[in-house]
Amino acid sequence: MGKCGIITVGLSPAWDVVCSTEGLEWGQHRTVETVSQEPAGKSMNVSRALNWMGIESVAGGVWGKEDIAAAMAAIRKLKNIKAAFTAVDGRTRRNINLIDPVSGKELHLRFANELANAKTIATVKKDVVKFVSRGDIVVFSGSLPGEYIKETLGLVEACRKVGGRIVVDSSGAGLKGMVKAGGLLLIKPNVEELSELVGKNIANTEAAIIKAVAGLLDKTAMVLVSRGAKGAILVKKGIAISGCAVIDFAAFSTLACGDYLLAGFLGAHSRGEDLSICLSAGLKAATGKALGLGDMEWGKVAKKIKVEIRVRG
Repeated sequence: MGKCGIITVGLSPAWDVVCSTEGLEWGQHRTVETVSQEPAGKSMNVSRALNWMGIESVAGGVWGKEDIAAAMAAIRKLKNIKAAFTAVDGRTRRNINLIDPVSGKELHLRFANELANAKTIATVKKDVVKFVSRGDIVVFSGSLPGEYIKETLGLVEACRKVGGRIVVDSSGAGLKGMVKAGGLLLIKPNVEELSELVGKNIANTEAAIIKAVAGLLDKTAMVLVSRGAKGAILVKKGIAISGCAVIDFAAFSTLACGDYLLAGFLGAHSRGEDLSICLSAGLKAATGKALGLGDMEWGKVAKKIKVEIRVRG
């Protein structure tokens, strides 16, 4: 497979507000040591991670008209992202993330998404297909509104008809609906989301995950399961590839690490790399994000982080 494009589609965008300070406890009054705000949501995080790796992507989906100008201004600084949002009435939600880098404690406060509905999803469908060419990877990442699954599946089918290969990183009713419809290139649940998808508790072991995933491979060509500190495992018919980064110090934050895992994998996959290399790239991107190395040049991060890969099949 040659090089192909990547389009991310977010129906649940957000501004990520990250506040960091040491010694967080309930009932305190603390001065925030650092604060940042940037366009996010899981879909945007995938595009941001690809940008870090020097890989171009188109970022589509909904964004609120009231603050889209600020989002576009922020994204223009990221040279590898082409913003192609569908502006809809309203304001994009803010998510508040409190991080204590010393204790490793995190608190993530999520506001409800009020931008996705039948009308806005239909408008996104008209816009997104303009950017999809045959063979492109189209990533639906983040919350998929279960009450509008019919409209969401129509959006997915429109992308598929023009040759898009569909990747899903979601949970709940939205993920179940997408998997039931089938025809997917890849899904990326964590162990908890996989358990919910198959309807039973799955242990975080290679054997248990491989067994649980087997019944999904008639609906999706690949399943990439994130396993937290244990790394990740990719399962495809006839093969399972697991891996974990080798580090001996604590992570700074787990915020968006799953998105960076997916981006690293897809970035390498879009360039036709072997699946073991794709998984390694994903693990390096996720680990680099966890260690707070996002300001370091990607090539240096990729060399710095060591990954152990095991192939079964």
